[in-house]
Amino acid sequence: MLEIWGRPYSSNVIPVLWTAGELGLAYRLQLAGGRFGKLDTAAYAEINPNRMIPAIRDGDFALWESLAIIRYLSDRYGAGTLSPSDPEARARADQWMEWSASRAFPPVIQLFFAKTCAMLGL
Repeated sequence: MLEIWGRPYSSNVIPVLWTAGELGLAYRLQLAGGRFGKLDTAAYAEINPNRMIPAIRDGDFALWESLAIIRYLSDRYGAGTLSPSDPEARARADQWMEWSASRAFPPVIQLFFAKTCAMLGL
């Protein structure tokens, strides 16, 4: 079964979870990072030597970096849907993924953390 390592509220893990959801994939979320720890273990270093989240293990295959994971999941499980077969359509999908990661998502994350800090009185 696909394992996704990270926190469900991490800005880099959220897109991976969203992709798995869009593809209808069954997965097991391995809580890691932040208060969950586990990043400094030898077992996690085998999955991601950089000891950051997100990372996945799909059978014997391990991969880290959110956009690489999204492309892998889309290619492996979403060929013709999330991973268009037409090269131009694929390039446009990649273009929008890069844009959303660099331009659209950062303000959303800032708003999320500002709201969370306000709720916690920080």
